[in-house]
Amino acid sequence: MKTTTNQAIKKYLTLGCLFIAFLGFAQTITISPKNPTICGEDNVLTINARGGAITWSFVTPVDAYINNPPTILYTNQQVSTIYLKPNLSQLESCNFIIKANATLNDKSQISQIITVKNNTKVWRGGSNTNWNNPNNWKPYGIPTESNCVVVNENVVISKTNYNAYAKNITVKSIGTLEIQTDNNLRVTDWINVNPGGIFNIRNNASLVQTNDNANSGKIRIERITQPMSYYDYTYWNSPVTLASGFTLGSLSPQTLTDLWSYSPTVLGGSGNWLNLTPSTVMDPTKGYIVKAPDTFSSSTTTKVTYTATFVGTPNNGTILTPVSKGTNANIGGLVDDEDDEWNLIGNPYPSGIDAKKFLDLPENLSVIDGTIYVWTQISQPTTTVKDPFYGDYVLNYTLNDYASFNKTGATGTASSATNEVTTPTGFVATGQSFFVKAATTMANGTTKNVTFNNSMRIEGKNSDFIETSNNAKNTIIEEKNRIWLNLTNNSGAFSQTLIGYITDATQGLDRGFDGESFSGNNVTFYSIIPEAKLTIQGRALPFDANDTVILGYNAAKKGNYSIRIDHLDGIFESQSIYLEDKDLNVIYDLKQKPYVFSTKVGDFNNRFVLRYGGKTLGVDKNNIKDSDIEISYIKNSNNLIIHNNSLDTTVEKVTLFNILGQSISTWKIENQEQQNIQIPIKSISSGIYIAKLKTLESEISKKIIIN
Repeated sequence: MKTTTNQAIKKYLTLGCLFIAFLGFAQTITISPKNPTICGEDNVLTINARGGAITWSFVTPVDAYINNPPTILYTNQQVSTIYLKPNLSQLESCNFIIKANATLNDKSQISQIITVKNNTKVWRGGSNTNWNNPNNWKPYGIPTESNCVVVNENVVISKTNYNAYAKNITVKSIGTLEIQTDNNLRVTDWINVNPGGIFNIRNNASLVQTNDNANSGKIRIERITQPMSYYDYTYWNSPVTLASGFTLGSLSPQTLTDLWSYSPTVLGGSGNWLNLTPSTVMDPTKGYIVKAPDTFSSSTTTKVTYTATFVGTPNNGTILTPVSKGTNANIGGLVDDEDDEWNLIGNPYPSGIDAKKFLDLPENLSVIDGTIYVWTQISQPTTTVKDPFYGDYVLNYTLNDYASFNKTGATGTASSATNEVTTPTGFVATGQSFFVKAATTMANGTTKNVTFNNSMRIEGKNSDFIETSNNAKNTIIEEKNRIWLNLTNNSGAFSQTLIGYITDATQGLDRGFDGESFSGNNVTFYSIIPEAKLTIQGRALPFDANDTVILGYNAAKKGNYSIRIDHLDGIFESQSIYLEDKDLNVIYDLKQKPYVFSTKVGDFNNRFVLRYGGKTLGVDKNNIKDSDIEISYIKNSNNLIIHNNSLDTTVEKVTLFNILGQSISTWKIENQEQQNIQIPIKSISSGIYIAKLKTLESEISKKIIIN
């Protein structure tokens, strides 16, 4: 066959991307689709001759078939319909001419001219592998979201935070495509990796898809964990399809037994962990936890990262994940009502997702509560801590290592003054699982589907779900005024709660603004409303300086603890913040320094109140004038002197507390004149103390200074 070229047309179309097929002007030939656009290898032009079988010939080489989908090549048969498919070399050109002749039964010939637009980009990298170099593509130019991309050599999406685009992607059997760390590829439709082709997504890189097209072929998705020692767990979710057959053993080949999923309810009652085997195929609608490889050191000072590589067909489009709620069949009241409502699910995509968009998706409002809980693994497992949720294991982990996120903000599991990676960013990375709670409105004993879809997928934001608080940046869209408070001690106990005054929040229990606290191990700090104990509480605007917030805590060990401001924003940069200790009748300025106190073991839900007005170390007066009872310390005699000038009040007992809230001594007042009570104090150090006086009517606290 002979190739002919119309030079005038060639000159005119050099800067365009037009594939021109000359087939003549006869009305006996039709082409479908009319005014077609070629994009990729799978486009087929259907040419039909009215009037019976004819013989076709081509001046320019072209792939012609007698069936569709095209598999049988045309070899000079007499057919009325023929199918033309552009070959790879033709898709590299912006303009070329194909002249086809049709020989009718009467031996006459006809032709017709059809202009076809070509939106294909074929990789033909010359001197380098850089996707972003327009010279590496034929036709010339970097692909856009309108281009079908064909990769038949080695191409790399590099730079940092670079966004590449394509309508669809075909990786040929000899092609290699790689998205390097922190770069992104957005594909409008589908991805097809031919057998032998390679498609690598490096750690923190993202593949985002817009439409709900099915993908084919296998890709490799790399994820690198936080540094781990032997006992550390990573919470995983699969970004590849269930049909890919990717197993937990493939995820972490050297973790032989510590592979778990979570059942939200067992026999209608509390949930529990389910031990799995390495042969378990990972289901993208379930979350999993996997211990570090068995070869890792058990020393907490020797931590290293682990690299996992998912292999399979990438998930795309709408994915429905079941969320279950038990029947509250708790045996003997040993577990909380919520313990049959927790579900471990995760991000099913090879890109990050926006947690707020996930929580706010209309389909999800009646399925899950509006808060995400993510594991941070700060504490080491012990035999003294009850296992998370319910069960009996040899080594157990504390619930306080779950950080939380909702529309009000996020709480971490370590102070922002440290470099611990503990605070959720609001974005869930590839391969990350997390806990959600079934919605309050969901009926007991039922299962509903929570929805993931492409609308929540994002470029970037695909590093670990948690990051250091002091590196987090907040984009203020609505009004937010927030205080993060820590409850901690010198032995490493830590719990954080967040109170925020937020647009659209109320003082009641609000989905998306309030996050319930995981109940109780080691130390747990929360705010209290009538409906729930909250790790995150959103409150109504406008802010009222007379507002108060009840704070509660659970302490597993007695001793000294401190309540301190971790960080704050909005109006709280200038607003006073006080902590009221109702046990000691103290109102303390938290902006000056942390409040240190002593506690016994147990739950304490009536001791502390957060408030925004009051006097430092103030005292409840109980309707008694300051002059009614006077207290002073006489240094020379080491006596505490109390002058009770009220005729209606009798002091019965006096207890002295240090500023930590520790009781120093207690005295019963008997056989003393009320107007001149003297209490000898020996061996006491200088400092500020609180004297609590018990009268017939009430208790009165007074501050004294001993020097």
